[in-house]
Amino acid sequence: MSALVERCAVYLGNACGYPHIAKAVGTPTVTLFAPFVQKDHWSTFEDGVQNLGIHPVDFEPDAIEKRTFGPLRKRYRDYYRKPTPDRVWEKVWPFIER
Repeated sequence: MSALVERCAVYLGNACGYPHIAKAVGTPTVTLFAPFVQKDHWSTFEDGVQNLGIHPVDFEPDAIEKRTFGPLRKRYRDYYRKPTPDRVWEKVWPFIER
């Protein structure tokens, strides 16, 4: 995986081990986080220039920030609908164009 992502212009994917591998080899990353994952715990080296993290809380903070883990986990489908494709691309395109 490290050899593959080292050849990429940017890695875009969900939060798992792969973004960390991409960061380790210097590939810019766009990481999508689940609603029940705390972005500030897992979005390492996020600076908006080399690495960008996208979480449903970025779109509707009041809908998620005040929730505890249990309700977020039970209603995850509702929270996954917050970052629509158009809203996500609004954040991703400027990052990729740089």
